[in-house]
Amino acid sequence: ELAPQEADLLNLRGISHRRTGAPERAIRDYTRALEQDPVSDLYLRNRAAARIDAGQFDQALTDIEDALVLNPNNGEAYNILGDLHHAQDQLESAEAAYLAGLEVAPFHALLYIGLSNIEMDRKNPRRAITYLDQVLKLAPGHAVAYRKRAVAKATLGDRNAALEDTNAALRIDPDLADAYADRGVIYLLSDLPELAIRDLNAAIERAPENGNTWYNRGRARLKLNDPAAAASDLETALRLAPDHVQAFLSLADARKNLGEPQAALAALEGAIAAGGAPVVSMLQAYLKSSLRGYGGAETGVYDAATRDALIACLNTPSC
Repeated sequence: ELAPQEADLLNLRGISHRRTGAPERAIRDYTRALEQDPVSDLYLRNRAAARIDAGQFDQALTDIEDALVLNPNNGEAYNILGDLHHAQDQLESAEAAYLAGLEVAPFHALLYIGLSNIEMDRKNPRRAITYLDQVLKLAPGHAVAYRKRAVAKATLGDRNAALEDTNAALRIDPDLADAYADRGVIYLLSDLPELAIRDLNAAIERAPENGNTWYNRGRARLKLNDPAAAASDLETALRLAPDHVQAFLSLADARKNLGEPQAALAALEGAIAAGGAPVVSMLQAYLKSSLRGYGGAETGVYDAATRDALIACLNTPSC
């Protein structure tokens, strides 16, 4: 039988496994801890969070409901319940959980962050900023809140303010990979690809499994007229995120610039496979405006005529 202090050690080990991206191992450790102390709402909360990471949503709901029965006034339990609903795109239920948490824990910063995430999903960055302002009143050194507020400000087109918040996040946490990635995108959108690559390098060093960061570095390298390096980054992005439509489209640009029209066509067909009819319609609209003699309609159907037109475009330098 485990001694109580061993259960605590298992809980700590579970936390470590979650931080390193191993939720299944975390679940095993939390389960063993609960065998020793089955009425620990802490262990139940932690196992619920790990089960969300692992996509075990039904089991996570059972754990977090049990935790709330044991301790109905715990704000973190409501935060995890909100995260569970949010992970399943149940925005109204997630919002209700976060707001219920604020009723019992009005100074819990993560509940406001959860609400800000919902508002970003609803395409309401101004409302998200309001919640993040509240986080920073409660916890002025909250790096993640600065980073998320930067994203909201960038969405509103205020790149300078976004850059200030990203810099603040990195002063607090110099290893925050997402902040480097965000600042890299700000520099990319500001037509500063060298600075973008510097920050995207830092993001990749800290979080090499993020396909979107490799995609953005590929875009920056395209801006610097380095299609070979761009193609390498974009292929890595697609290994990590196989349905990344924009990475396929950028890879097609890189392959065309390298004089490889067949490889470029394969990349475009990858984008079509990942994105379906909307991608076909977009390509048909591009062909209509860029390829002389093309008069096809924007049907969203990838037929032989569209394929032939794409091949012609890829073999035409001005297209």
